[in-house]
Amino acid sequence: MPDLLCIAISSHIQITCGREKLRQLESRLTQAIHLYKRRLEWLTTESRRVFGVIEERSVTIVLDIRNMSPQQFDLYRMALERVIYEQITQVAKFNLIR
Repeated sequence: MPDLLCIAISSHIQITCGREKLRQLESRLTQAIHLYKRRLEWLTTESRRVFGVIEERSVTIVLDIRNMSPQQFDLYRMALERVIYEQITQVAKFNLIR
């Protein structure tokens, strides 16, 4: 019998293996879940929450602040500062259009 036997049935997967192999599989799945959680936390913090992850080498940000209250403007300004500090410093060229 092989160390690990996987059979896909519809949307379920049946796994047949020994206890040690099952412990190894559980450990690897736990590590993968931990890494995914850390990645999701990183993706939903700071400027990435508002602007997403900026991957391009040339970026243009359009500023539209016409009908903002002072509180909205402060939040907007802080988000813009964060994106410049965290992500724009990594790109080759950027423009701000007002």
